[in-house]
Amino acid sequence: MNKKAFTIILAVINAVIVFLTFEKVSYENQKDLITLLQNTSLMIFTVLGLWIAYAYPKTKSEGNTLKELIRQEVPDKNLNIKSLISEFEDKYKELSLLLLALTLSAIVLGALLIGVFLKSTFLNSELAHFASMPIIKFISTYILYGLVFVQSSAIYLVVIKNVNYTIELKNDLVALKEAFKAKRK
Repeated sequence: MNKKAFTIILAVINAVIVFLTFEKVSYENQKDLITLLQNTSLMIFTVLGLWIAYAYPKTKSEGNTLKELIRQEVPDKNLNIKSLISEFEDKYKELSLLLLALTLSAIVLGALLIGVFLKSTFLNSELAHFASMPIIKFISTYILYGLVFVQSSAIYLVVIKNVNYTIELKNDLVALKEAFKAKRK
């Protein structure tokens, strides 16, 4: 299933959930969900901040080294440049996924910030009666529940990155053990 179809399916599921529940939902009841989304964003920023601080300089350095190897007038015959480029491309994709998760989480936090601002502005003014209109309640609940799906995507990307890293470490450990055994023979 492609991303566009998956996004449309999630939007429809979100609309159905909101349609079935929005009349019973109060703004007061949404505080826990908003707090959870905020805390999750902060957790994602922390974890990804560490990953990016680790991965970005390393990837940048490897990219510069690769550029220098490609620029050599007499290339080293022992180096497989295509393989090195492929490895660098994989690292670029991993870093891009980290930045995507960070961006998704920033969107969630930004939307929450705007939502809380609007709520505090309008609910404490003469426009408060608009907040109880069914269409406004539906839209605001739809957006809030949609942010749950967006944040879930960011969490998924963080978990996948950590699982992949653990698998890479395990593969490196197996390769080291095999190299050690081969050397001892």
